[in-house]
Amino acid sequence: NAMAWYPGKPLQDPFDGLRDLKRGLIRCVGDPHERFQEDALRILRAMRFIARFGFPAEENTRAAMHRMRTRTQMISRERICAEMRSILLGHYAAEVLTQYSDISFSAIPLFTDSEQTRMISRVHGIRRIDPCDLSVRCACILSVLPLNRIALCMDYLHVSNHFRKTLLFLTENCALPIRHGELALCLSQYGEEN
Repeated sequence: NAMAWYPGKPLQDPFDGLRDLKRGLIRCVGDPHERFQEDALRILRAMRFIARFGFPAEENTRAAMHRMRTRTQMISRERICAEMRSILLGHYAAEVLTQYSDISFSAIPLFTDSEQTRMISRVHGIRRIDPCDLSVRCACILSVLPLNRIALCMDYLHVSNHFRKTLLFLTENCALPIRHGELALCLSQYGEEN
């Protein structure tokens, strides 16, 4: 919301961002359409802030995010991956992935309508998974897909080999969604090194 602070100087708030912060609102500075036209990454960043803080997007910002969703395909895959990780780690990730699923699937344009529907049906399961368990949260959502489709997604996003192996292991060997304590049991059966 475009605020700046420097030690010993007053808060710089030319766009009344403090008021939005107090109201718990995510808003673009000026015209959201122009801001997203300038930098499509701002769309995913807004989703990240919503997932982290639970603040809703202001109406014009939210509408522009949905309208401009195809611009997310211009963002590098590595940056999309980094933002999606941050979104998935947020306490409000399920809400964001449900309300903004069209944007997520535009940023990662690999899935059929049927696959998208099945993944969305699993999103609410991540509420029961500790936000720190990124691979388990991902596995919960992606486990409705065949392993080759999950691998394609991991390749598309250029994830690390370790993350890829962990995610494929979880989706192939563990009953998902995994509840608290079940991950340790699953890993003990197969060994953490696998």
